[in-house]
Amino acid sequence: MDEEQDVRIEAALQDFLRLQRDLDLPDELVTHELLWQKNDHRSHIVLRLDCGDKSYVLKRVFGADNSDQLIQMAQAQVDASNAMGNARRMRAPKVHYVSEDGAVLLMDHVTGNTLDTLLYRGRDPKSLLKRSGRWLATFHRVMDRRKRPFRPDQMIAHIEQLARQIEDGSRRVVAPKRFLKCASQIPERAAQFAGQRTVVARRHGDMNLRNLIFAQDGLYGIDFHPPNQLPVGFDIVRLLLDFAEIHQDNTALKSGAFLRDDVVSSFFEGYRLIKPDDPSFRFLQPVRLLLDWCAIPADPEDRSWRQQDRWENMEILIKKGFE
Repeated sequence: MDEEQDVRIEAALQDFLRLQRDLDLPDELVTHELLWQKNDHRSHIVLRLDCGDKSYVLKRVFGADNSDQLIQMAQAQVDASNAMGNARRMRAPKVHYVSEDGAVLLMDHVTGNTLDTLLYRGRDPKSLLKRSGRWLATFHRVMDRRKRPFRPDQMIAHIEQLARQIEDGSRRVVAPKRFLKCASQIPERAAQFAGQRTVVARRHGDMNLRNLIFAQDGLYGIDFHPPNQLPVGFDIVRLLLDFAEIHQDNTALKSGAFLRDDVVSSFFEGYRLIKPDDPSFRFLQPVRLLLDWCAIPADPEDRSWRQQDRWENMEILIKKGFE
């Protein structure tokens, strides 16, 4: 693994040296730091590159079998950076280069702390959630927003498919019987909201606590997924359920709720494109919890400390919200 990692880093550094010449970047000695590396369905690394007084992030994917998706993800980052360029302190990092196959992306490095890090350090969650709401509202506002009736059919079908996989043994989850009981509530919950008006916009796609960076000159979003028009509740619920599963005090949660009132009110002080009674926001909370449930390894021995901590918090959410 170490040898493979060294090879990947060397290849990425060679990419940057070429771009340093082609893009007329500062012609100074380059130092690097490995920020992220992964080997799953595709091999990729993320490097921080310091060159004089400028810092960059280089994302490099190796051996990808779907270049279309890489191109779309890179384009999503470019689109967000361009669209938010004039927004006051609500931004996406500037992109300097994207290769034709999407496997190489170079953008500015943002010096700051993620929302997740600041919450772990004990910063006031109300203020952080309000500012996060402002960033997400800015992103949705500049990305082709419009109104339409809420149609939950696809999410109902997706949860039903997961339930069938659990029943036939092709998918393993923690507490499968409990999962199936909770999943059976989704069609009835959907009937309460189908057809009501909601707001649709370009999605972020992975709006978790680690994809918002608080910097001195503003708040930045990163790691956008391929463009797709969806109800804004998808991004909102992704962020707030991530918060609830890690940082929320769930012992004080009201029966039938997944999010505390103060968490919702703090976020929506900043996010004003919809209100908390929006159908997509209300319906997608239990759906998101079920999806996150499926992501927890069934065997406790296979869980990281973060996954185990998340599951313990999720158990409270399941009991309060579903049962």
